[in-house]
Amino acid sequence: MALVSLSIPDELYAVYSAMNPEKPIQQALTKQLERFKEFPAHDRALIFPPEVRKALEGIYGGPVEDFEKFLVWVRSMAALKVDGVELALSEGQRKRLVSEANFYERSYEMHAKQRLQQALESAIGY
Repeated sequence: MALVSLSIPDELYAVYSAMNPEKPIQQALTKQLERFKEFPAHDRALIFPPEVRKALEGIYGGPVEDFEKFLVWVRSMAALKVDGVELALSEGQRKRLVSEANFYERSYEMHAKQRLQQALESAIGY
């Protein structure tokens, strides 16, 4: 085991001390470093505050434990499904719909539904 010496602000030490009074820094820092060992230091990891994570998992229907399944679920949220046929909107299409909804001061859901219905009617009729 490597011995490392580092300085941290007193306020940060107090936060970790409240979590685990016996060995606040050693245990907490070891746990955090272990959690992020797969991520390069320069890479960006998404970390949600607890209330946001709980809300997201409420929408998802349970805890996010399999990131691949979660990614598939997120992608499906940005797709149309008509008679069992799924068609994903591109990022550009979604951005355009959001921009148009903002311009017309309408909800995204209402605006997107109307525009997509118009597109379908224009392409394949009523």
